[in-house]
Amino acid sequence: MRKNLTVFIIIFSFYLLFCDESTEKHQNIDWTINYSAQPVEIQNKNCLSLVESYKKNVFEARYVISTGKIRYAERHFRKHLACWNDKAVYIEFGEFYESQDKYYLAALAYKNAGATDKITQANKKRIEDLNISGNNKFQELSETESKKLLKSHKGLKALSIASFVIGSAAFSTGAALFIHDKSGGTNFIAAQYSLILGGLSIIAGGIASDFRSKKDLALSNAISKGAKTYEGDNGTTPEEYYIYSGNEAKTQKNLSKMYRNHGITLMALSIPMFAIAIYGFFESYEYYYDKYIRNDESYDDFDLHEINIFFGHAFQLLSFAPAFVTLITGSIMIYKASKYEKLSTEPSLFTLTSITPVINPVSRTYGLSLGFSF
Repeated sequence: MRKNLTVFIIIFSFYLLFCDESTEKHQNIDWTINYSAQPVEIQNKNCLSLVESYKKNVFEARYVISTGKIRYAERHFRKHLACWNDKAVYIEFGEFYESQDKYYLAALAYKNAGATDKITQANKKRIEDLNISGNNKFQELSETESKKLLKSHKGLKALSIASFVIGSAAFSTGAALFIHDKSGGTNFIAAQYSLILGGLSIIAGGIASDFRSKKDLALSNAISKGAKTYEGDNGTTPEEYYIYSGNEAKTQKNLSKMYRNHGITLMALSIPMFAIAIYGFFESYEYYYDKYIRNDESYDDFDLHEINIFFGHAFQLLSFAPAFVTLITGSIMIYKASKYEKLSTEPSLFTLTSITPVINPVSRTYGLSLGFSF
């Protein structure tokens, strides 16, 4: 009994020690809670109550900022604002972005708070910062990234053309060998089906390369356009502007038709790939049966020939892999096409999978007049 009591006291002491440390952790930060905050229109099932959200997210964000670990603060602010339309925290979030010279993201946060005066101040500080620094990292990075994507587009375009040519040649050769074999000639079965399936697989790769090539071109144009739309600052990256300005959603929405067309093409291509793989499997079975069993009078229940048959069928089963990959890739592209068609293209601090807060129409118009391109 005494032993159990001792164990309980030790465990309870550790618990109290942990609780004291957890409480002490936030003692030097601002404990203010904005009780006027309203829940967003559609709350996620993981959303916390207002007080709990402040404890778990806002206070934690303030704490990590005070300790210099600012990279964690953004995540905590977002988790709170994804559930609560909290103007006070939006302003705090904007000030956090200003401290990192991310004036575009700061203006987006102020926009959601309806703080037009803060937007004006952020724009003045952005211009002053650019004048003092003498350079514009946003414009420089945008130009670099746009050129990089354009180069990728050209390389993938060349790869797709080469794939179509090589794939078509391989398929035609394999088909010719297949027809010759069925017309009474003799050709190695593996060569026929390897060339046919290999050719179709290369063509499928060419379709995928063509899609990626066009996508990289669209991304390059979007980033280049973003650099022309937003003058820039020395904190916001081209990727952040691309995502939160709504350009990502616009680009994906414009590409939705291409997603669907390429997806349908790949799914259609998988049909003959499956048909050839199935036909080849059964023909391979007949080949090994004739070679090792039907014409072999010495064959018994266990024979070394079975090893050859087993490996022959195992390799034949691998011929189904390209068909499955092509079908799955096509299905994913069609799914994304349906998803991207419904995207909202409004600028937002939240990604497309998050809850998007209500946009204040007054601050949106005001932001446009200051060149923030909301």
